[in-house]
Amino acid sequence: MTAANVFMRDLRERDAQRIERREFVATVSHELRTPLTSVKMYADMLGEGDAGELTDQQVRLVDNLRTTVDRLTRMVDDLNVVSLIEAGRFNLQSASLDMDEVVVSAVDISEPTFAEREIRIRIVHADEPVFVNADRERMLQVVANLLNNAAKYAESGSETVVAISVENGQVKVEVTDSGPGISSEDLTAVFESFYRSKSARMSRVPGSGLGLSIARGLVEAHGGKIWAASTEGAGSTFTFTLPLAPG
Repeated sequence: MTAANVFMRDLRERDAQRIERREFVATVSHELRTPLTSVKMYADMLGEGDAGELTDQQVRLVDNLRTTVDRLTRMVDDLNVVSLIEAGRFNLQSASLDMDEVVVSAVDISEPTFAEREIRIRIVHADEPVFVNADRERMLQVVANLLNNAAKYAESGSETVVAISVENGQVKVEVTDSGPGISSEDLTAVFESFYRSKSARMSRVPGSGLGLSIARGLVEAHGGKIWAASTEGAGSTFTFTLPLAPG
């Protein structure tokens, strides 16, 4: 009985911590959105010359400010998505869509990031139709997040492969990179919110620790599964599956 009571107490404490963290994240994302919107508006006004003509150096500084504000805005958006997913209040606008087309679009969006690091992207298309009932924008976000993760860790000059296939009534999407790999200890936690592996911290790769967590939340919200496999020193593969659309 004592062990059972301790176990139940630990569960209640963990639930309370999750709720407290979720409320904190929701509050922070809400409070940051308004000032960031104002900063972006003022930066745009400066860039458009509303306060007078700018020198070349001032133009560069304003452009840097805009880039920073856009990055912070994306982080706030990610925080908001995490809080909604964890609260179970995430609404999906599902429709029949072609996952092959979604992957191609995500690769097009991510191409500049890969090109900057001289990393090639190769798509292996499915041999048959791969239609699912899903929210297109959210599935695009899932694939883009996985590609962004690969772009951060893949070796310069290497190749990242995105493979689409069908197995047992499921659409499977795999993103394989040639990065440093993930230790077995870190592999069990990479989809946790705000988690960053030891190798990521040591290599000073930038990131909020939210991309993979959001990917997991969105995939699971669609009734799918997501996981990772890796060998240290030989790269990683992130895989998710979704049920095929009926018919």
